[in-house]
Amino acid sequence: MMPNSAVTTVPPDSPDLAITSDQLCRALSHSGVPALRLVTVLEQEDMVILSGRLPSFYLKQLAQETVIPHLGDRHLENRITVVQH
Repeated sequence: MMPNSAVTTVPPDSPDLAITSDQLCRALSHSGVPALRLVTVLEQEDMVILSGRLPSFYLKQLAQETVIPHLGDRHLENRITVVQH
């Protein structure tokens, strides 16, 4: 079973493409996957936190992969809970 929380960092040679939490929310909303609209994005200092509830680990990973290219030098903490019905 996969853990419900993960922390990911962007490699140091990644371009600084950091965008705001509002822009990250828009990226999730426009991903073409309606369930990702349920994800909340918070910023705390050098950390971006994803939270919410999704029905699969695939969607949790997809949310994470959607925001990673835009983190810049920030860390990502994925607190999305997978709720399987």
